[in-house]
Amino acid sequence: MVYTTLLLIILFNYQFFQSFEKKQLFTLFKIATLNLIISFKYYTMFVGIPTFKQLPHLLFGADEKLLIASLVAAAQIYFLFYLYYRLREKKVFVPRYQENLKLNTLRIQIILKKFISGVAAFLITLSFLFLFACNWAISYFGKVDINQILFTLSQPLEGSGSEQIENFVFSPLLNSILCSVLVWLVVNHLIQFKIKWKNSEEKPSLKIWKYLLFPASIVIFATNLYLGLSVFGIKEIRAALFENTEFYESYYKNPAEVEITFPEKKRNLVYIYLESMESSYLSQDLGGVKKENLLPNLAELAQENTHFSNTEKLGGALPLSGVNYTVGAMVAQTSGIPLKTSLNQDVPEQKAGNNYGENIEAFLPGVYSLGEVLAEEGYQQQLFIGSYARFASRDKYFKQHGEYQIMDYPYAHANQWIPSDHYVWWGYEDEILFELAKEQIVKTAASGEPFNFTLLTADTHFPDGYMTENTPEIFDDQYSNVIHYADEMVADFITFLQAQPFYENTTIIICGDHITMDQTFAASVPDDYQRTVYNCIINSPVEASKTQNRQFSALDLYPTTLAALGAQIEGERLGLGTNLFSKQPTLIEQLGYDTLDLELQKKSTFYDDVLLGKKREEPTDEKKQAEK
Repeated sequence: MVYTTLLLIILFNYQFFQSFEKKQLFTLFKIATLNLIISFKYYTMFVGIPTFKQLPHLLFGADEKLLIASLVAAAQIYFLFYLYYRLREKKVFVPRYQENLKLNTLRIQIILKKFISGVAAFLITLSFLFLFACNWAISYFGKVDINQILFTLSQPLEGSGSEQIENFVFSPLLNSILCSVLVWLVVNHLIQFKIKWKNSEEKPSLKIWKYLLFPASIVIFATNLYLGLSVFGIKEIRAALFENTEFYESYYKNPAEVEITFPEKKRNLVYIYLESMESSYLSQDLGGVKKENLLPNLAELAQENTHFSNTEKLGGALPLSGVNYTVGAMVAQTSGIPLKTSLNQDVPEQKAGNNYGENIEAFLPGVYSLGEVLAEEGYQQQLFIGSYARFASRDKYFKQHGEYQIMDYPYAHANQWIPSDHYVWWGYEDEILFELAKEQIVKTAASGEPFNFTLLTADTHFPDGYMTENTPEIFDDQYSNVIHYADEMVADFITFLQAQPFYENTTIIICGDHITMDQTFAASVPDDYQRTVYNCIINSPVEASKTQNRQFSALDLYPTTLAALGAQIEGERLGLGTNLFSKQPTLIEQLGYDTLDLELQKKSTFYDDVLLGKKREEPTDEKKQAEK
């Protein structure tokens, strides 16, 4: 790569740019930069997205593929400059600066023109960055809503996977830089020349550019802004940014004000969040889309225990706005509300602009969640994950809502569970996670107190999942093998739990956090197939009146979990969720999926002021006594 760039510099230095004099070196630097940008673009298009660790080798090593890309880019640049100078020799272009000297144009006019050109270039570049970023978000993550994007932007990058950052840098950002360079060349070089009318040196040259440049940049900016937003859906964007709803005032049931009665002997809870686990991985005869079943063990568990489905076969929870990513799903399944950011400009900064950022004091302070309900009943609670809990502020949510003990990747280091230099994927492997969880849950149960042990996996995260040396290679693609191995590990963990003395008084809930964002898999799913999130409830003391053809979402898991512990819920509803063991219809069944999904995307004063903005009013001592 370096040798090609040097060759390019020497080539242009001796053949084309002798007349540039003082600007020569800067011009050569610009050419080398342009060559580098175009070369990387070709590399990402035809080879793939490189990792940050590969960059030193690509830039200073002898990578044949990047060398070829660099030579192709050099040839294109060579041809363009050759064409440019041939046209200049034929006086098709007349330097604008020569006319400025003849007319003694005031310097302030030149500065003003350059300023306008600079603003125009900036607007165009910014608009392309926005357009490319929006399209990248959809192509990389799948269907996401504007609230999910805003929440992600509010979070620090620490603890996130490096692969998505690399993908962003070498895809939308690189595209935007390339467009920026091209726009800069046009604005700062080509428009310095006027096109003369054929065979007429006395006729005025074409000057319309200076009247159209800035308006054109506004049009391009507005067009790219519209195209970028349209990938999320214009109706959805309008709802999120401009429409207010009173939906929460009508349908939200404050869990702090609902009477919840537990059995005298409280049951333990083991709640397993499976990353990106959807029922689509099942074989077609069971309700999935695969020819071969990737989830033989989870399918068997669902058939032998309580499994809520949207069809007569195996299915699951429908995806809704605000619950389609890990932290959003965890909030929804434990509090009965979607995770939203405030788009109300009247809300103070500490409530709106940094709702869930790194330095927040309260994460959804108006929420009364599963963790708080169980804490009131004397449960010891633990969040057990192999990644950074501080990513997406998950540690804040679980600490502030139930005082969970956080046992994450740093905790494993601090307790010497894993080597100090061990880091793969998002932290450490699910293989290690399940083995450590077995040891920890036995210690937790030994106290004799009721417990809530919540576990989150990560190996099935997109793209392609994480394969270990123990992952069986049964299928042709990596993601299928990773999913199949996850099914095997979960089954082994369930078998272990069932052999423990505390199992008889323990309810196990297995649930995916959201449908997968792996776009290679998503592309293989038929358009008319409804993708759903897997669920299974094991060893529940209650039976559901109806488990098939239920239209429900992650919001309904909150009251359903409490019911699975034998708790009785006044009215069978908490938050926006409905107890699926009851005969009460869910909000999707009551209102329809499209109506509910659109309402959840709208701005809500209740959400901002009560759930997000101010401290929850705790039940009074009198009310607590009355509930008892």
